[in-house]
Amino acid sequence: MGDYLTNLGWWDVVGWTGQGLYFGRFLIQWLASERAGRIVVPVAFWWMSLVGSACAASYAFVRHDPFFMAGPAVNFFLFARNLQLRRTRRPLGERMVTPLALGVATVALLLTFRDWDLAQPLPWLVIGGVGTVLWTVRFPVQWWCAERSNEATLPTAFFWISFVGSVLLLGYALRTGEPVFIAGMIPGPLLYGRSLWLCHRQPQGQG
Repeated sequence: MGDYLTNLGWWDVVGWTGQGLYFGRFLIQWLASERAGRIVVPVAFWWMSLVGSACAASYAFVRHDPFFMAGPAVNFFLFARNLQLRRTRRPLGERMVTPLALGVATVALLLTFRDWDLAQPLPWLVIGGVGTVLWTVRFPVQWWCAERSNEATLPTAFFWISFVGSVLLLGYALRTGEPVFIAGMIPGPLLYGRSLWLCHRQPQGQG
């Protein structure tokens, strides 16, 4: 640990900043939801997501790790859209949402499967690949639901996808031994599991 801190570089600081914002946003969202007794999404969640995704994507790009670059790169634009939707409450409409959703899915897949290290054992390729696909599509799913409901919130499907994806990526991160990625994945299963419990308790139609 001492050697790691000694050799800490600029991009490491960027990576840790991104992970700190990612963890902090869900901590804030979880605490707000606990107080309300239902799922709520403060505006700070979206701003922290926006800045955190820029940091995380930049760090993963420098580290040449497509598994952890795909999600932040794609979701940056979805976070900006959620902020706009929260402010204007004007959905894009079916004619725009469908082609945009296809575009987002295409970019996500290209980034996810770009420069894969196929020399890895097949089980870890499957774990990392499935985990990344889930991690990447969770916010496109959230965005799709937000456009249809005209509200920038987090649906139950988002937390299920996040929970499974975080478990898989935590396993992959532990194998790589990359501290930034490990730290970013450890809190996920606990926070998403608790949010699923709140979703279960939440009266139908609220969110």
